[in-house]
Amino acid sequence: MKKLFLFAILSLFFWTHDPVDVQARVRLPQHIASGMVLQRGQPLTLHGRGDAGENIVLAFRGKKYRATTDAQGLWQITLPAQKPGGPYTMRVNDTTLTDVWVGDVILCAGQSNMELPVSRVVDLPDVGLAVTLGTGEWNDIHPLDKKTVADRVARQLFRLAYGENVTTAQMVEGACCQGDTIVLQFDNGGSPLFYEDSLRGFSVQGKDGRHAWARVLAVGDDTVTLLSPVDTPRRVRYAWADNPGKPLLRNKEGLPASPFEIEIDSETPTP
Repeated sequence: MKKLFLFAILSLFFWTHDPVDVQARVRLPQHIASGMVLQRGQPLTLHGRGDAGENIVLAFRGKKYRATTDAQGLWQITLPAQKPGGPYTMRVNDTTLTDVWVGDVILCAGQSNMELPVSRVVDLPDVGLAVTLGTGEWNDIHPLDKKTVADRVARQLFRLAYGENVTTAQMVEGACCQGDTIVLQFDNGGSPLFYEDSLRGFSVQGKDGRHAWARVLAVGDDTVTLLSPVDTPRRVRYAWADNPGKPLLRNKEGLPASPFEIEIDSETPTP
């Protein structure tokens, strides 16, 4: 009698529960996981592995999408373009992913060992450089203040991808000699240059290859004028150190100017 009762319970379970609950666990790639961000506004292709011929059911935002694994156990499901939002839950058979968001996925580059490639990338169209100066620690190149870094990266995204008029950090564009002074020209990041306390961090290289600290004479909306400490200046550096300290040259929005090394134009511009 007990065996018959147990058989009846199991039969009721299999008849009343969705087949997803009794299938083997699917295997997802590492980037498809809890906490992931899916790109908004375009079709999304998700994939994984399972047993050959296994039925795959993906549930997301109130809808279900189905596929069947091939002979190698591979499956693929394409979701229609999604509107931004979250957090959501995604279920793939018996695997549940939480804290899933739909928004903008940004590819970032710029680690210390990528200095040269990044400097070349900045010259390409539709590429922005987010300056993270002032967000790190003196003994660790990886900043703990992730929110400030994300905000500066997002500014470039809104400017490039969506054409929004947002303020970004100023980048140096040129340097030239005017008598015994050096004038640095910056691009217009949407806000005039600003400094606090005594502005420092500029050094000038002479013809002997050595650098000497330069004194700041004036700061304009998009220019910085230095008193040259050498007779024949060749290059200018700003905040050129592993730990340059607190960035003093900023714009009115508080975004720091980018560290740089630039060659000085030998020709004096016409006023």
